[in-house]
Amino acid sequence: MASVVGGLDVGTTSVKLVIGTAGQGAALQVVFETSLPHNAYVCHGPVRFEQDAGKLAQAVETCFARAPAHLRSAMTTLHISCQMHGCIFWNKDAFTRTPAAPPGSLSLLLPPHSRLYTWEDKRCDDTLLAAMTSFECPSKSRHCRCVNTGYGCATLLWHAHHQPEVLDNFDSCTSIGDFFTAALCQQPVAMNTTLAASFGLFHPEDNTWCQHGLAHALTTTTTTTTTTTTTTTTTPTTTAPTPSSTTAATALTRASTAQRVARVLDMLPQVVPPLSRATAAAPRRTASSPPPPPPPQPSSSLSSPLVSTDSRWRGNIHPTAAHVLGLSASCCVLTASGDNQCQVFGCIRAGGSTIHAQTGSNNDTGQGADGGDDGHAPALQSCVVNFGTSSQASVVTATDMSHAITSRMVECRPFFFNRWLLASSSINGGNVFAHIGAHPHLLRTALHTHTLTTSDGDGGDEDGGGSDSTPSEGSWLFRELETCKWTECPVHVDARVYRERDGTGGAFRIGDDETPPSSPQQPASLPQLLSGICDSLAQNVCRPLLQTLSGQRPVLVLAGNACVRSPCLQASIQRVCSAKKVMIADPSMDAAAGAAMLALLTRT
Repeated sequence: MASVVGGLDVGTTSVKLVIGTAGQGAALQVVFETSLPHNAYVCHGPVRFEQDAGKLAQAVETCFARAPAHLRSAMTTLHISCQMHGCIFWNKDAFTRTPAAPPGSLSLLLPPHSRLYTWEDKRCDDTLLAAMTSFECPSKSRHCRCVNTGYGCATLLWHAHHQPEVLDNFDSCTSIGDFFTAALCQQPVAMNTTLAASFGLFHPEDNTWCQHGLAHALTTTTTTTTTTTTTTTTTPTTTAPTPSSTTAATALTRASTAQRVARVLDMLPQVVPPLSRATAAAPRRTASSPPPPPPPQPSSSLSSPLVSTDSRWRGNIHPTAAHVLGLSASCCVLTASGDNQCQVFGCIRAGGSTIHAQTGSNNDTGQGADGGDDGHAPALQSCVVNFGTSSQASVVTATDMSHAITSRMVECRPFFFNRWLLASSSINGGNVFAHIGAHPHLLRTALHTHTLTTSDGDGGDEDGGGSDSTPSEGSWLFRELETCKWTECPVHVDARVYRERDGTGGAFRIGDDETPPSSPQQPASLPQLLSGICDSLAQNVCRPLLQTLSGQRPVLVLAGNACVRSPCLQASIQRVCSAKKVMIADPSMDAAAGAAMLALLTRT
């Protein structure tokens, strides 16, 4: 049998497993896929967004159990992608106590851990955020100052200020993907640059954490918040010690700045290049440490396979974890990667079908590709626009373009194969359609020629504090989007239900600034209002990226269910971007498939 690889995506709302083999032209041929909503939220806004890692583990195990046994046992490489920015605290020291017999579930292999604090978390106050972006640093790079509430370092530093007793229970802070990778290998593992950069306070130039930013944030006095103490979750087999809150807080408060920085820095993992083998962490590097011998670097070509990885980076799955999931004990696990990067890579590599192209037009970059049935993938500077729970517009670039960024919504992130990903990320995406669908009264006052009748009812809370609606609650609106064609909306619509990281948005509004939401300038039909919503969301996520690209008109590649299935949203994105060419990505090419495709490119 040809090499069998797996891609596992641990997302915000669901877990998905893709198993594939090498198809024609070394492309990924998917032979099995399954997904499962994990329903892992323990706290769901308006300030705290936390998930139960145990429920995530159950969903992961269920997805593997659904796969045919012969495919699982033949899997040679597993690559995990995961939701970015969020963090989980856990004990890497627990791996010194290997279980004597195979446990019955993956949950029993997890080390003692906290809840997962997702990217949506809003507990970090403005004072602390300012301290993490306004410090003096010898590095002139913008990367280390790319941090917002919900980012791993922001959540870690918030706990250092407000709940130091929680940190006293744990010795590691990573993404959820790194956490599961470590559980599968039963050893501490390194984090790769795609996820480290999403934590903030990170230097991708030399793969080190920014000690200047950590020190400045730890010595900044922050305002007291009313957030209640987080309850930690541990595995049934191990109980983490619970010290006195007063003692822990006093010890951390009285420590010198250097000691506090060392304590926080010690919780952050070693960082390695993407697609490295999951491996036990080497001695910690600081900005002043001599660089270690690098692992072999892959070709800069997006289509070239990786060379064999050095033995220092090998880390096979632990036999106990392999037994639980039905995998071979020789299956190798790669370091986890960001879901944004994995999906973009898959879309670029796999191509799609063209739905719009100007006659005789060429891509402004000179690297255009048809991406249709001929199998050619979109080239560099193709813009992948994805609408999932949130939304992103991303362009792969050959060089670091952080110097050109003018918006807080745009970041330049490490990508694969020595390239960069220029990404505009919005908290408003598919969650907006779910929210409005669950609260149709938001539209009723503006409707004139169309009457809303739904079987779902209003449903849900109306505090607007977070993504408090699921697609099923507003499924009627998704059905309308699938049939609605774009038509100009006579009223202004601001569909940014959730507050963006740059401080804009936070309320759904129909009408201009001088017009109350209950009194729109003139009535509108439902198709017109849906077009206005799509226009608002497309402008919100695409325009900051286009401004950074200085007028370039990249080929558009649309991904995510909302983009793929809604002609109205497709038209809005095309109009905002003035695109010469628009392609629909292969609907199956999501983060899990991209992770599997990247695993296929490794050669062991």
